[in-house]
Amino acid sequence: MGTPAAEIEIDAHQARRLLAAQHPDLVIWQVGTNEVVEDKQVGRFRALVDGGIDRLKRTGADVVVMDPQYSSMVLQRADHDTVVADVDGAAQDRAANLVPRFALMRHWVDAGRFSLT
Repeated sequence: MGTPAAEIEIDAHQARRLLAAQHPDLVIWQVGTNEVVEDKQVGRFRALVDGGIDRLKRTGADVVVMDPQYSSMVLQRADHDTVVADVDGAAQDRAANLVPRFALMRHWVDAGRFSLT
């Protein structure tokens, strides 16, 4: 299994090919859950997300970034807060739209509308 850097770079390569062929108006990028769940080192993660957002924005598409899921598997990992903060910070710093999925799902659980079991 590859490192998060390798997987994000592969995803970026695949995204470039798809974007070149499809020319979408909107790209929704779900990022971070696998890096947390698979307990990968996240040292370069923020820089890779920054770069990914920059590349997506250069295509002219509107970019929406969706942070990790709020799930028991994610919560078990020590790095989950760091990854969520990295995704959210990258979106804010790069002026990309953000779906704060982690916070939204946590709210649903706290309100009793959703269960992690």
